[in-house]
Amino acid sequence: MVSDGQAVVKFGNILAKHCLDGRCSTELLRAAEHTQSISSQLSIVARVKAVTGENKASSELLLSNVQNLIQAVQHVLRAAEVACVK
Repeated sequence: MVSDGQAVVKFGNILAKHCLDGRCSTELLRAAEHTQSISSQLSIVARVKAVTGENKASSELLLSNVQNLIQAVQHVLRAAEVACVK
């Protein structure tokens, strides 16, 4: 999940650099930056969970971070779609 999130971040950054509309470019960069942050958080939580083992709190935190990453990726894809249309 983390590596896929990083791939979407790269895609968003490349597309934002080539976008001619300033607002769309800014929104896409912001969405990519947010996705980068969540992806990094997920990586940290996954490493902590691997060390601490199985418990309900860490599993819930991991699941929450995965859901946040999915939402962030969807935001990047929507912003990329708008940037491509403009």
